Amino acid sequence: MDLRRLKQRRPKEQSNGDAETEQLHPSSITPFDRTFNSYKPLKENLGLFREIRRAIPFIDVGITKRSKLIGTFQFDAKGKSSLQMLLNDFKENVRVNAPISKGLDSFLMSITEPAFELGDGYGEILLNEQRTKFHSLSTAKTEDIYIEKDPKRGNEWAYATKKTGYVEPVPVEHQDQVIHCAWNHRDGSPHGTSILLAMPFVAQILIKIEKSWENMAVRFGDPSLAIIAKGGKGETSTGAKKIVDKLKAQFKLLYKGKYAGQTGDVFAAVGENGDVDIKVIGENAKVVISDISVRTILEQVVTVLDLPPSYLGISWATTERMSTNQAKMLISNVDSERALLNQLIRKITDMFLIYSGQYAADYDIIWDDVDLIDTEILAKARLQNAMAGLKILETFERGIKLGIFDESNAENYLISQGIDIGQLPKGWYAKATTAELVKNLMRQDAN
Repeated sequence: MDLRRLKQRRPKEQSNGDAETEQLHPSSITPFDRTFNSYKPLKENLGLFREIRRAIPFIDVGITKRSKLIGTFQFDAKGKSSLQMLLNDFKENVRVNAPISKGLDSFLMSITEPAFELGDGYGEILLNEQRTKFHSLSTAKTEDIYIEKDPKRGNEWAYATKKTGYVEPVPVEHQDQVIHCAWNHRDGSPHGTSILLAMPFVAQILIKIEKSWENMAVRFGDPSLAIIAKGGKGETSTGAKKIVDKLKAQFKLLYKGKYAGQTGDVFAAVGENGDVDIKVIGENAKVVISDISVRTILEQVVTVLDLPPSYLGISWATTERMSTNQAKMLISNVDSERALLNQLIRKITDMFLIYSGQYAADYDIIWDDVDLIDTEILAKARLQNAMAGLKILETFERGIKLGIFDESNAENYLISQGIDIGQLPKGWYAKATTAELVKNLMRQDAN
């Protein structure tokens, strides 16, 4: 078939005058849509997890803080001074990704962050070329490491990497030198589970909300104008168009001057009974910002990160009792993470001691106390809470004297103000002074 002939037979498009002006709106497409749209549940999505962290600052900060919360440790050589000096020097000065960094704390930070973000963090113990001395530690990109069953090792799990000339990953030669940090293994998998596993859908919603805010900021912060010119008596549409063209030119110069910090005016001349109407497009539109929907999404982000909102810079009302429960939860999480890291620290340290001639050296790993919040900040927060509570009780006492509160609504008022009055004794209302209520609250805390 001759395509050229078909092309010639194609009917000419009928012209209906000038095309209608397109109505352009800010796009809702974000730079992360392609990654989110390719998400497939129950499949490795390391690239997606990295994009989520890059797109949402709360998650980036949360992962870093989760890793830092693990804290630091010290070696205890049980009174052996020479061993203590050796261990201390190793902890502070072991080379990491030489010559970029040094210190065992730096290495642990480098493998725990990917473990939270991607599920797995990898490192390696490096010996010298003769394999006679401990040389340094290095970290590896999670995407470059595979865990495959190796028939040569009795079909056990083995760490592998891609090599030039091989289609499948090849198991590394020295498996005992690989350091693997992984949280929350599931279904017998050797891989850990990312804390972002349930985040793709939630993250996509949050990013779209932020994009809509950007569109509103552009639309209302730098508004567009609608110029409507009505010709005067005896004036044709051509004359009205000339007025509009002149106004367009003036507005162009006006906005150019405004961006340079200058100001100006616009003038238009019309015939008898003519008019020029200049309006801001969308001036009567309502800006829709729902704090409830945003908070609902952020609550899920906070839940995934397993951190108090205040750690992410979010101010949500909480009581001191809730903060205590959150602290206990955090300490429990950190303790379980430290238990895993103890194994990795011993693996690294034991190999260092062996190559240093210290066979079967006995030592302990002592972790520092979990530093949940600065002591001064905590003291100030408690003082402010106590002062606020005292003001509420004083106001309540005055309300009773003035007859504002009665026994039926007094308890509900205190509860609504966040005062945990507990199991009040009979007849409490008759002597509901500030001093008595404070004593009752102190007795609860003591119990």
